[in-house]
Amino acid sequence: MLGLDSEEAPERAHEYAAIIKFSEDCYFDWRSPTELGRLKDEHRASLGNRAMSGAGQTYRDAHVAARFSQHRNADFVRLLKTRSSQATPDFALLLAGSEQRFEITEADRPERRRTLEYRDETFPNEARLLTEDEWTSASEYKAVVRAIVLKKSAKIYDSCHGLIVWSNAFGITDDEAITSQWWSDACASGRKSFKEIWVHHRDRFEQIASS
Repeated sequence: MLGLDSEEAPERAHEYAAIIKFSEDCYFDWRSPTELGRLKDEHRASLGNRAMSGAGQTYRDAHVAARFSQHRNADFVRLLKTRSSQATPDFALLLAGSEQRFEITEADRPERRRTLEYRDETFPNEARLLTEDEWTSASEYKAVVRAIVLKKSAKIYDSCHGLIVWSNAFGITDDEAITSQWWSDACASGRKSFKEIWVHHRDRFEQIASS
């Protein structure tokens, strides 16, 4: 449940009400990928920089679901509500009449604190150079990806077809080392748990595993 500090309650209650309305009423019905994309854009505008905080989790799920469903030319897409004691995937697609459910996980540079970045009202509209300590290597990033994929693979899902790894990382010293084979190695632990594994990196989707 979203909480409000006593000092901000009067001014921001309407904003949180909008978040709740979007998360409960807009995303869980079947919609075309285009319509879901429009809804999540409206949601993003209402959230502002809070889209990258805990309050924006549903928005971020909808963003990935909309982008992926458009990439796959899906007929319909919706987010999924948690309905059982088992882990529920994040969203579902209808592809040629067949429902496929997908889990989303985000990957980022080690030690990055994205929420703190977005607390700065000028970010990301004003560019900020990374400090030397904020850069990472492809090998360090691979360890991050391996850990999050392993964590998702250990869950017992209520019917999950595939995993999507959404890569937020930039500032990688040897970014050219991140190839299809690199992703295949990093996501290897997910092959037994998911029929498909997709990654989104450098603003494009790539299928890494299929069974």
